[in-house]
Amino acid sequence: MSKRKPIDLASLRHRLVVQVNTQTTDAGGGLINSWATSTTIWGLIQTRAEFESCRGGSASLSGTHVLKTRYNSALTADKRLTWEGNTFDISGVVDLDYGHHTMIVDLTRRDV
Repeated sequence: MSKRKPIDLASLRHRLVVQVNTQTTDAGGGLINSWATSTTIWGLIQTRAEFESCRGGSASLSGTHVLKTRYNSALTADKRLTWEGNTFDISGVVDLDYGHHTMIVDLTRRDV
């Protein structure tokens, strides 16, 4: 079994913000969902495919992206990422070599 080549840190040129969903109570006792910055990470984000879809007669641009980064156990499906004004939901995480060195994160861009 061969080991994978370590991740090239110089290729991680995109700085992404990791956000967590938080709930607070408003004055009327209702819950308010908001997103708070948890940390920032460096990675390489690439467009896998972009497509236009029509919902209710209005067109919106949506895309699926892939992020390659150093292993980070905090990257889970209940978090989201922001980068250059775009918001991404985490739809899947793969530990490439099961050695906690490199991971691939499947992302879906949100229409905000």
